[in-house]
Amino acid sequence: TSRVTNNTAAPVRQAKVMIPLGYDQNLEGAVAVLQAAATRTPGVLPEPAPSVRVQDLGSDDVILEVKFW
Repeated sequence: TSRVTNNTAAPVRQAKVMIPLGYDQNLEGAVAVLQAAATRTPGVLPEPAPSVRVQDLGSDDVILEVKFW
């Protein structure tokens, strides 16, 4: 026999969403909008606060990562 771990059993889980943003877009504005949207989303915990960071610099887009619990 082998052990099975059910990760969905934990009541609190971290999630993340990747958002592509064109280089010609307002990065600071997009980060502020994404941060506010994640904070206001029902079910997202206030602590630790949602975070938005640059995850990658692609050839056509900046990839933003939004993390939340």
